Amino acid sequence: MNQVTSNRSDEIFEELMKEDRLRYLETLKESNKPLTSYEVTKRILEKYEGIERKSITKEFLRKKSPPVNSRLRTLQEMSILKNEGGKYSLDMIGVLFLYAREKFSKNREILEEYIKYFETHNFQDIPVEFRWQIYKLKQTEMIKNVFDYLEEVQENTRRVKRKIYLLTEYLHKLPDESIQMIQKEEIDIAILYQCYNPPKIEREEEKELFKKLIENPHRGIEFRFLSLRQRYPIYICRIDEKWALFALSSISTGMVDRNQAFCGSDIEFVTWCRNLLYHLWWEKDVIVLSIDDILKANSL
Repeated sequence: MNQVTSNRSDEIFEELMKEDRLRYLETLKESNKPLTSYEVTKRILEKYEGIERKSITKEFLRKKSPPVNSRLRTLQEMSILKNEGGKYSLDMIGVLFLYAREKFSKNREILEEYIKYFETHNFQDIPVEFRWQIYKLKQTEMIKNVFDYLEEVQENTRRVKRKIYLLTEYLHKLPDESIQMIQKEEIDIAILYQCYNPPKIEREEEKELFKKLIENPHRGIEFRFLSLRQRYPIYICRIDEKWALFALSSISTGMVDRNQAFCGSDIEFVTWCRNLLYHLWWEKDVIVLSIDDILKANSL
């Protein structure tokens, strides 16, 4: 059964890779309504072959249309197009192919724009399904030094109204006013802490920050651990649903590169960061402990 499905998929891709087939799909997509084979031929001649509309007579179409008819029927037989009452439109496979092609084109653009970044950072640590959405970084700003990184995180953290979300391997200093709001239960915080020996918090200054955060333990404080034994860290800071920052680790150091990061308030980017963090938050290897157990494990 799998072999049959694979062979069928190969046939579909082989057909779609032929030079003019994409023209048929694009023509039907742009029309927003079903077209006869004559109408498809006429639009293709006008758009792709530069033939003026007034020159496309019925007699001219009769000569050009037979091969188009044959190709349209082949696409219909493969469920790429559908034919209802002699008029063609995109079937599900055709819709999915154009969607995948559009996303591939957008992904290629962002990869080409930031080729040096992705060649020098651990891109493979992004889960596969999120790599396919890397085009969502398009509307972001690229931070190019650690000072701008710290300023962006601090400034946007101060604007929090509801919740701070962190995927981090280092508990860096949060603004005092944000810590006080957490202690007063005015805002919540969720931290997925990446480390080599969970549930150990790595550094003394991080332990001090943790103690401040849980000075008044409440349900709005969530803290989980994710091991770095088989992967490199990813950094995400998300403030409410309004702003996010994303960074990868450098191949040369294996550490999060805070000299280069993507940030912004574009809804597609913020949502992508949210979904990526949630994906890792619920991984089966994530360690969930009570605040008391974390304190005991770290002798706090």
